[in-house]
Amino acid sequence: SMKKLHILILLLLTLSLTGCLFPVKVPYNTGDRYQSVIGFQENMEGAPLNIGISCDKLEFDINDVYLNIYWAVIEDFIPHFYYENNDLCYYLGVDTRQNTKTYTFTTKDLYNISDFITLELFKKDILKTSNKYTASFNDKGGIEYNYFKQYHIPSEAFKENIGVIKIVFCSVEINDKGELFGIQRCSFDITYMKLDLTTVKFRGEWREN
Repeated sequence: SMKKLHILILLLLTLSLTGCLFPVKVPYNTGDRYQSVIGFQENMEGAPLNIGISCDKLEFDINDVYLNIYWAVIEDFIPHFYYENNDLCYYLGVDTRQNTKTYTFTTKDLYNISDFITLELFKKDILKTSNKYTASFNDKGGIEYNYFKQYHIPSEAFKENIGVIKIVFCSVEINDKGELFGIQRCSFDITYMKLDLTTVKFRGEWREN
């Protein structure tokens, strides 16, 4: 009957609106099967810098962990980064310090920081010379990046049977003592567990495309 048809249509509409029938897709399709919710759908507490991660699987051979890492300054904050003329460089890496509450480090050698794994160093003027390191919000509230790169995460980053690796983005400058002083600007925690000696599985908030 028409009444039953109307009820069915209402039910389908309700299910689709609540996401039960048609799950909400990630606002930004990275081309990978999985994207981190934080960094793509959720801004890091209004942070000027954001990190997003995507990958095709959540279970890896521990010696073969490759992640697409997106990082950028949200467009609205770009003017605030023009004063950072004293920064020597920007540093992308993995902080493997356990239970640390400090967001700084000092070092003489950026490629050999204690309990940090260097992924890449960027020159200080990258934000002025290229707009690829900027991000913006799309019409669905998702964060769209202009840049990403695939990085290998070494097996030594996974120290515990159940633990967290922290992908960090820092600015590095010379402090008053003449030391290289790194300040964490944003970070992304990936929780993981080792299924056995050679297999690691990511946990936490991932959206599947």
